[in-house]
Amino acid sequence: MENQEGGRQGSDIQGLSADLIEAARRRNLSANSLAAYERTWTRFLAWAAAESVDPRSLPFPTALEAYRFLGDGKNAASLKQIRAALSFAYKHWDLKNPFAKIEPPLHKEPQIRYLPLADIRRLLGYLKAEANGYGSALAFHLANALFQTACRFDELIQLTWGDCQRVGEDIVALRIKGKGSVFQDVPATDALNQALKEWQTIQEGFKGRRILRPGGIDFAGSQFVFAGYSGAPLSNRAFNLRLRAACRALGVAEVTAHGLRHSAATI
Repeated sequence: MENQEGGRQGSDIQGLSADLIEAARRRNLSANSLAAYERTWTRFLAWAAAESVDPRSLPFPTALEAYRFLGDGKNAASLKQIRAALSFAYKHWDLKNPFAKIEPPLHKEPQIRYLPLADIRRLLGYLKAEANGYGSALAFHLANALFQTACRFDELIQLTWGDCQRVGEDIVALRIKGKGSVFQDVPATDALNQALKEWQTIQEGFKGRRILRPGGIDFAGSQFVFAGYSGAPLSNRAFNLRLRAACRALGVAEVTAHGLRHSAATI
């Protein structure tokens, strides 16, 4: 009887998890948000199963225990994402969210670093001078585009050459897919237009070369403007590693892709 009961509960938990993931996919969440939400729901539902409680009817003290479990060792950004995932779940279930009145632990929010214009120019100049191969050239042109457009990394990295709107040979705007799958046209300055055309020429020149492995590189057939060697968009981590290395070499404050966006907004 106990095993049957455990089996039913496990099945229920799996069903709740699958239902939430499907609901999130219908909302067109970004891949990163979907993965983070799924991690939270998996841990939360596993905790509920272990405690033999129904996650859809948690009294406040039990919800507090669950929140302490989920938030243990997490920073402020992770806690915010956990709360967003829980809020999504209870809205989907059309139930009152027992976590809504739990105050998140206070953390000192880290300052998002940005660079003044002089340092941005030095950084971009350094990246351009170091652009001796495909990866380094990609890092420069992506950094330049992030600063020129002030777009988020996740927005710009999904850009395809088909999203580049042209008048004749010139790129005049970028069709960017933002949060909530809302599209907006970001004007391309003359400088960005020239840089993107230069990058496309460089990218075309690399196609078919034997790089890294005998089969060559896979981005030859990729639709993405800022494709990595695999043909998929370059990862945020790979880009930030190059960016931080350049900052260290120059002796300026280290920034990430998001720091370029803040630099553009601040300047």
